[in-house]
Amino acid sequence: GKRGLLATLDFRMTTTCLFSDIVVPTAAWYEKNDLNTIDMHPFIHPLSAAVDPAWESRADWEIYK
Repeated sequence: GKRGLLATLDFRMTTTCLFSDIVVPTAAWYEKNDLNTIDMHPFIHPLSAAVDPAWESRADWEIYK
């Protein structure tokens, strides 16, 4: 069948990006303030941005707003 519009948010060019109609660059882990969790542990790890996002990439939350 015919597929609809496929938009992908990713910080690297993956196979999914190759098949996407729109690719939105997101900031990598070290370029954004974020919270990280691991399923095996009950901990939340706060991450602080070490550098500004490269080029036109933005943090996921900035894209979703």
